[in-house]
Amino acid sequence: MAEMKIVNGVLKKCPNVAGEVIIPEGVVEIDYSAFEECSDVTSVVFPNSLTTCGLCGMFSYAKALKKITIPNSLTTIFGITASSQITEVVVAADHPTLKVENGVIYSKDGKTLVSVSPALVSDKFIVPDGIEVIGVEAFGGCKTLTEIVLPSSVAEICQGAFMGCKQLQKINLPNGLKEISDSTFQSCSSLESIVIPDNVKKLKAYAFAYCENLQSITLGAKLDNVARSVFDNCKKLTDITFPEKVKTIACGYNLFTSVHFKAPAPGKYNIFYTPSTLTFYIPKGSGDAYASTLRGKNVVEE
Repeated sequence: MAEMKIVNGVLKKCPNVAGEVIIPEGVVEIDYSAFEECSDVTSVVFPNSLTTCGLCGMFSYAKALKKITIPNSLTTIFGITASSQITEVVVAADHPTLKVENGVIYSKDGKTLVSVSPALVSDKFIVPDGIEVIGVEAFGGCKTLTEIVLPSSVAEICQGAFMGCKQLQKINLPNGLKEISDSTFQSCSSLESIVIPDNVKKLKAYAFAYCENLQSITLGAKLDNVARSVFDNCKKLTDITFPEKVKTIACGYNLFTSVHFKAPAPGKYNIFYTPSTLTFYIPKGSGDAYASTLRGKNVVEE
């Protein structure tokens, strides 16, 4: 049988064995690709020396893996069960930062939902009251999930939280949110409409990229920054209205045919690689203010 490849305390490659893998003491870090050939591994026990554990989705190729045991030394993890078939996560009762309830990993104080395995959700997931943070790629790759219910206590949704939830159709975004993080809804290809709360000020890069069926998005009144590639390849999103307070827009690779600006004068607007049929709608009397920004474009005052 092939041996584990460990370099300077980093597990680089785990052999494909049928059954349980016990990673030896002395390993302090596990590389993201360490388990990419482990299609027959069913259980992994981490050593007490482990302090760093790959990235989100590190077990996505370990299709037979059902159980992982997390040591007390591993205090920070991100989406460790994303895109996996894990059904059981073992965390000691005295773990300093984590706990597990019904297979879902939470922070010890119960304020952060850390990671949900796709194998543990079907069509609907109700996030418990009191959760304030949805962790990095917490629901990553939950391909059967159609609805997520968030409590009003949620104030932060981290990078890629719902990325790859290909059947997701319905989600409520609480009013306490201040931004939509990078790739939050990337590749949620069944999402057709969404309402952004008024307190959200930023849509970060790739937030809705590859949402191929997104047809309607309502942007909140306080939005002031739309980062690059937010709507990349949103093939059915043809009409959008940017609120009055938006100062920065960097959208490209979209199929907009109608873009409505509500600000009396433009900020730093850059909408590129768009169809020649695109028409920009601006407030009446604002033609001079928009002249240089939209020079050579189809413009209508409304």
